Amino acid sequence: MLTVKQKKSRKKYFIILFIYTFILFVLAFLGLKVVWNYALEYENSQVDNVLKNYMETINREKWNSSISEAADRLVNEFQDSEDAEAYVKNLLSEGDINYTVAVGAVTDGVLRYALVHNGVQIGTISFSENRDYDSKFNMYPWVLSSESFDFEYLKTGTASVTIPEGYTARLNGVEIGEEYVTESGIHYDVLERFYADYPDLPTKRTFEVTGLLGNLSPVIYDKNGDEFTPDPTAGDMQYVDKCSDSEISEFRDFMEGGFVEAYAKFWGTKYVDSTYPTLLEYVQMGSALQQDMYTYTLDAATWVHTNSVVITSMSFSYAMSLGGGFYVVSEAYDSTAYAEYKTVTESSEVTVILFKDESGIKAVSVV
Repeated sequence: MLTVKQKKSRKKYFIILFIYTFILFVLAFLGLKVVWNYALEYENSQVDNVLKNYMETINREKWNSSISEAADRLVNEFQDSEDAEAYVKNLLSEGDINYTVAVGAVTDGVLRYALVHNGVQIGTISFSENRDYDSKFNMYPWVLSSESFDFEYLKTGTASVTIPEGYTARLNGVEIGEEYVTESGIHYDVLERFYADYPDLPTKRTFEVTGLLGNLSPVIYDKNGDEFTPDPTAGDMQYVDKCSDSEISEFRDFMEGGFVEAYAKFWGTKYVDSTYPTLLEYVQMGSALQQDMYTYTLDAATWVHTNSVVITSMSFSYAMSLGGGFYVVSEAYDSTAYAEYKTVTESSEVTVILFKDESGIKAVSVV
């Protein structure tokens, strides 16, 4: 058995061992804490880690307050903040944002990087050491010190439309103003041959808007404010003021009630002495047509050999207003011409300028 002295000695040994072990544990803990803090400061002092975390966040969210501010700077007369943000979000959804070292990347302890999306620089970011951090090992963490985006390069869209005077066009519900007119006085293709004699004929003008986010299609409104969708195959005839049903009826009666037959017989036969007075009943005195008829009577008998012309059918083609009481009216007809040695059947069309007032309708020229 252990003596009392041995027991006391053994108890003292275990107490000393425990104290020694505890001291070692405390020292080890403090040492590990120092190592951990060192490692943590070292980790935070590596800009690559901070940059990696930033890029992961920006590519995951594809949106932040800086991007929103840059998108709002794209707002224009026809596209509001909602349009701009939607356009930028759609753009950023296609592919990742990457970074490259910016020109002059290191200045006064600041690291700068260019942000690139689909090969185009869209912004810059800067990192600087946080000197306010209570560092135990003289190593300071890098923090994002600035962030900016620029999407001005997206403002390449256009909208262009050519419409008649008096028509309007809108983009996203906003009327395109006069300041966007790039050309005016454009002739209607179907009226081109009449402008020299009728300078007050309607014309068109072109509106063009640039600096938009994507290309927009204007919505056209006619003189009455009604939405108008042009037919790409109809040409400018669709813009010409339509004649009323009653006017068309009057013009058809004029053409088919005597003018076409008198016209064909005068210009197609050698008996101008008798056909001239008949056609003259439909012609305005002193007009270009009356002058042409008179000139024709001077020598027609010397070279015209047709004895008679018979109209076999007529078909009204169209009528359109030139303004000021003048109209363009066209009539198709089939005829048979009888000469001394042959008979000729042909299809023709006469297009004539008519003047209409309270006294009636008269022809002034043939187109």
